[in-house]
Amino acid sequence: MIYQFMEYELDPLNFSLKKNGENLEIEPQVFNLILFLIENHNRLVTRDEIYKYLWGDKSVLDSTLSNHIKNARSILGDNGQHQRVIKTVHGRGYQFVSEIKIITEHPALNKANRFPDVSPHKSIWITLVSIAFLSLAIFLIYPHFHVSDKVSGLENEESIKKSLAILPFENRSNLKDDVFFTNGIHDELLTRVSKIHQLKIISRTSVLTYRDTLKNIRDISKELGVSTILEGGVQRAGDEIRINVQLIDAINDKHLWAETYTRKLSVKNIFTIQTEISESIAKQLEIVLSPKNEKFPTQSMEALKAFFRATAAIDKNTNKGYQEAINHLEQAIQLDPKFAIAYAELASRYLDQIYLEGLPSETQISKAKPLIDIALKLDENSSHAYRVLAKLSMYQKNFNAGKLAYEQAIKLNPNNAEAIGALGGYYMYEGDIQKAVTLLFKARELNPKDDKLADSLSLMLLKSGRFDEAKDILTDIIQRKPDYSIAYRTLSDLYYFGDHDIANSIKTLYHSVILDPEFIATPLVLAMRYEDIGQTATSIKWLEFFLKIAPNSREAEITRADIYTLLKQYNKAFDIYLKEVKKHPYHLYSLLELGEKTGRINEAIARCRTISPELFFDDVVIDSRNMSTAFILGRNLKSQGKSEQANKLLQGSLKVARKEVYGGRQSIHYNWVARILLALGDKKAALKSFEQYVKLGFHSYAIINNPDYNSLHDNTEYQKLVSIMKSRLKLEQKKLKILESHGKLNLPDLPANTLSAN
Repeated sequence: MIYQFMEYELDPLNFSLKKNGENLEIEPQVFNLILFLIENHNRLVTRDEIYKYLWGDKSVLDSTLSNHIKNARSILGDNGQHQRVIKTVHGRGYQFVSEIKIITEHPALNKANRFPDVSPHKSIWITLVSIAFLSLAIFLIYPHFHVSDKVSGLENEESIKKSLAILPFENRSNLKDDVFFTNGIHDELLTRVSKIHQLKIISRTSVLTYRDTLKNIRDISKELGVSTILEGGVQRAGDEIRINVQLIDAINDKHLWAETYTRKLSVKNIFTIQTEISESIAKQLEIVLSPKNEKFPTQSMEALKAFFRATAAIDKNTNKGYQEAINHLEQAIQLDPKFAIAYAELASRYLDQIYLEGLPSETQISKAKPLIDIALKLDENSSHAYRVLAKLSMYQKNFNAGKLAYEQAIKLNPNNAEAIGALGGYYMYEGDIQKAVTLLFKARELNPKDDKLADSLSLMLLKSGRFDEAKDILTDIIQRKPDYSIAYRTLSDLYYFGDHDIANSIKTLYHSVILDPEFIATPLVLAMRYEDIGQTATSIKWLEFFLKIAPNSREAEITRADIYTLLKQYNKAFDIYLKEVKKHPYHLYSLLELGEKTGRINEAIARCRTISPELFFDDVVIDSRNMSTAFILGRNLKSQGKSEQANKLLQGSLKVARKEVYGGRQSIHYNWVARILLALGDKKAALKSFEQYVKLGFHSYAIINNPDYNSLHDNTEYQKLVSIMKSRLKLEQKKLKILESHGKLNLPDLPANTLSAN
C-alpha cells in the first residue's frame, strides 16, 4: 500500500517518503507520526493516542510531540500558520487534511501477496528503536518503535521488515582464553552479514550488551527493533572448530533454521562457514543475494588471532587497551602483509590518538595515510577502510572528500552505523542540523544500545534547540550509567545553552572531571565558563590543569598563550600564536586579535596572507570555517584604507553569521552579527542584534569586556542591556558560592597557578 498526496508519496513497506520522485531524509519517529495521521485521516487523532502509538508507556515531554509535529509539517512543506496538511484542533489533537490517493497493490509485491487489513506501520516496522553522534544513549528513552501485539498475528511474513540481531556467541571451549577467539568469530560473521543490503543488521556495540543476558528473545527483539535473532556458539578442540547457530523468529518465538558446522581449524574453513551461514540467513528471510567473488580477509590463522586480540583490547575502552590494540594490529600486518582490514583499523587507532591523547595531528596523519592507501589497494570494497579514509580527510580539513568517503562506506555497507553517524557529524559542521539529526536517528536505529551515539544525538538536538528531547536522552543515560562522564559533559552544554545556567554547567563539568580526570577537553571548557562569570584566576587554574594532564598535547602551546592573554601579557601570547598558526590555521583569529592589542597587526596580517592567501583574492569565498578570520581581517583592512577587500570580507562574514540557526548556537549567531555590523558602522542594527542576544538569556563578562563593543558604551539602551547581563552574572556567582559551600565543587589536587608570577 502506498499513500499519495500533493507531490508526495509515502511507502510504509520501504520506509520512504518521496517528493516529486526524490527520496527525502526523515527521522523514523516523524515518519511514524505522518503514517499514523494518514492511516486515521478520516478523523481527529488526540495527543494521547499519538503518545501511546509512538512511545508506548515511555514518559516524554509535551514539547517532544510538538517538535515532531513541527518537523512533520516542515518536511511536507507545511507550517503551523497555513496547516494545509496537518491541522491542529486546539485542546483536542491533530488531523491529516490533505487529499490522499491510496495505491492498494505495492509494486514490490505481486497480487497474491497483498497486505492483510492491518496497520502498515505496525505490520512492517517491528521495533525500530530510538535513534539518537556522536555519542549517545538518549534514544533508549526516546524515539523508538514498539512491537505491536498485532504483529504476532500476521500471516504474511513478507510484510515484516527484514531485520536481524546476531547475539554474542557462547565460548564452548575448555579454555577461558578462547573467549577472544569466539568473539572474533562473532565479529567477522557480523561484518559479513551486514553487507547484505536488503537486511537491517544491528551493530556490534549494541548486540554486545546482551552478552550473558538472562532476557528472553522476544524482549531482546523489542529492545533492538528486529524480527529475527541469531544465536550461536564456538568450540575449538585440537585441530577442529565447531560452530553451531540457530535463527529464531523472535516475534512468533519459533525456530526458523539451525545448523552445526564441524571442520578442520583453518582460516579458509572459518570464512567458508561464515559465508554458508550468511547464505542460509538470506535464504530463510527470502533475500536474493547478488553473486560476489569476495576474498578472505587473511590466509594466516596467527594474523587472524592477532586481529581478534586487537578487537578485544579496543573493547577495554582505555588508553592502555588502545595501545595494546596497536601492538596486536602491527603484529597482524607483519604476519600477513595483505591483511587489508588490519591496515585500516591500525590507521583508525592512530587517528583516534589525536582526540583521545592530544597527539600532534601531523604526526598521526602521516602514520595513518599510507596504511589507508594500502588497505584500499588491497580491498577496494572495504566499507571500514572508506570510513577511516573519511576520518583522515576530516583531520586534513578536506571536508568534501570526507563526505564522499563516508557516502561510499555507506553504499558498500548500508548497515555501517558508524559511517552514518559520522556523516551526520559532517552535516552538523556544515550547519545542516536537521540532516545531521536525521542521520543520527538512522544510525541509532542500527545501533540502539550505543550510549556514545546517543550522547552525540543529544548534542545535535541541543544545537537545533530541541532542549527537552536532548535532556530526556541525557537523563536516561545518567540514570542507567551514573558514572558515564561523556553524558555529564553534554549535560553541562545543555545547562549552559538551554537554561543559561552557568553555575550548574560548572558543577556538572566538575563531576565529569572527577569521573574522567584525564579527558583533556573538560578543563578547557571550565576555563571558558569561569571567564564568562569574570573569575579570571580560576580560569587560569583550569588552563594549567589542562597543561598538567596533557603537557604534550597539540593544544599545549596555544593554552600557554591563552594564559598569557588572561594575564594581559599580550606580546608573549602573540609570539606563541605567530608560531602555532603555521600548524593550526584555525587560530588566525586569535593571532589577529592579539595583533590589535600589541600594535603588531601588520605582522599578523602578513602571517595571515601566507597561511590563508584566499582571503586576499578578489573572488574570496566566506563560509563557516573562515568567517571569524575574515571578519577581523576585514575590520583591520578597513582601518588601513583597503575598503574594497575589507567590504568583501565583512559583507561575506555577515552573510554567514546571519544564516538562521537554532538552540545553543544562537549565542554565537547574534554576538557575531552585532560585532560585524559595528565593524561596518551600522550601530543601530548592531544594537538590535545584541538585544536579541540578551533577550535569549545569554550573559558573559567575556562579551561585556569585549572591545568590539566599545563604540556602544555611551548608548543608553546598550548600558541597560549590559546591566541586565551583570545582574544575571551576579546571581550565577552567588549560586557558585552556594555550591562551593556545599562541597559540590571540590576537586583533588588542582595545580598551583605557576604561570601567574611570570
